[in-house]
Amino acid sequence: MASLPITVGMLLVGWVVITRFFPIDVASIRAADALLEEKALALGRMSVKEKAIALVMLATLAGWILGGEEFGLGNVAIGAVVALFVLDLVKWEDVEGYVSWGILVMYGGAIALGAATNGSGAAQWLSQNTISRWSSSGPGAVAIISALSIVLTELMSNSAVVAMLMPVTLGVASDFTMDPRVMALVVAVPAGLGFTMPIGTPANAIAYSSGHLRMRDMMIPGAILAFASWAVFNLVARLFWPLLGISLGSA
Repeated sequence: MASLPITVGMLLVGWVVITRFFPIDVASIRAADALLEEKALALGRMSVKEKAIALVMLATLAGWILGGEEFGLGNVAIGAVVALFVLDLVKWEDVEGYVSWGILVMYGGAIALGAATNGSGAAQWLSQNTISRWSSSGPGAVAIISALSIVLTELMSNSAVVAMLMPVTLGVASDFTMDPRVMALVVAVPAGLGFTMPIGTPANAIAYSSGHLRMRDMMIPGAILAFASWAVFNLVARLFWPLLGISLGSA
């Protein structure tokens, strides 16, 4: 309920920005539909190997749903990949040519950066020297924390951003008599609003790795979306959250 208005608002903003920067230049997609149907028919029925891969995928989905919390989503995914190789359903040659290794290295670097920043104390120093010094009220702290979360998630994975900011923001919550649980929303929701850089979110990385986009194509509309998401988030936090009983603390 707390995030729904943000989603609706950003859908509208996103539609305006995308249609402005990437106008539709295709009158009809019937030719593409016909080509896809032709290729689908050419594939024929599923082979035994393809059915086995589908079963592994279904087992992976079941593992994420039933054991994701206990074993970790990443461990379940790695187990599925190992199963594909052990059962000889996939060969290394099949993977090597279709994986964007640069994007994977970039994500690995982002995770390492987040861990190093958090482990060295740089994250705590950064947060304390921005949030504590610049905010004078609960809503002001929410505005700064959400902005910091959006900026950082453009440079590293959102899970790393949450791990970095949550310990510090819990202390900020007590300073403004704010329910500490509110900080879960204030940090985690903006950490998922990465639109500018390829590393901001896997969707960005997948689109950029296609080779059809330049960095400039992502940065300008992405920056507009990032600022709009910060504005929408704070408007919802100030005006709508109190209706749900979510207090932003002392003014």
